[in-house]
Amino acid sequence: MDTAVNHKGSAALLWVSVGGVYVVENHHHVLSAWAQFRAQADRAPRLITLDHHTDTSPAFRTYCKTSKTSADTLLAAIDFRDLRSIEAAIDKLDRDEHVVAALRSDILAAAFVVAQNAMDTGRDVFLQHRIACREIRDDQWDQVLESAVLDKAIAGFEAVLGDSLFDRPYILDIDLDYFKTFASIAPKDAATIRRLAAHASLITVATEPSFVKHCAVDRGLDSEYLLAKLQALLA
Repeated sequence: MDTAVNHKGSAALLWVSVGGVYVVENHHHVLSAWAQFRAQADRAPRLITLDHHTDTSPAFRTYCKTSKTSADTLLAAIDFRDLRSIEAAIDKLDRDEHVVAALRSDILAAAFVVAQNAMDTGRDVFLQHRIACREIRDDQWDQVLESAVLDKAIAGFEAVLGDSLFDRPYILDIDLDYFKTFASIAPKDAATIRRLAAHASLITVATEPSFVKHCAVDRGLDSEYLLAKLQALLA
């Protein structure tokens, strides 16, 4: 396994399949990898993200509570061609604000979210916000990577989109707090998640160790175990 350097200068794990896999601890730090990909692309990619949370809070919501700077001003300062502007944005973003920040700054074209705390959303929400969500129910904790669950979510996204989800480049993003049980990272049918990974232009993973422990149902589940299992699954 090779190493790369993230925007804070600390070691970030990286392994390469069809696309690169960029691993960070705090989820909003993936904005750096997304921006670097966007800077080399002709147009903004879509995002497919698997998470416990939807991470679709307004950009800079937390920072602006104690700052006189407006969110619009901060968003206007983001330039995906300028790493310094991305670093400045990351410093002011909270963990759940990076998706909207990326959408509002032309880093992403649209976001498709599969999450436990999501509600299924329709075409009206997608047309307004360029975000579509699909819920993982409590009785599906062990099945979050099963092909039947992901295929249903993809079909729902395509119904909202009115087109194939795969007709343009996309980033596959996974927050490890998406996994609540040991069974959840060991799907019986992994064909769809492997297909999603194989065709992704970039894969980003957030380890979020404290949230993994907080959200876990099975005692002893942690981000190190999940990352190793995910790496093996997508290899």
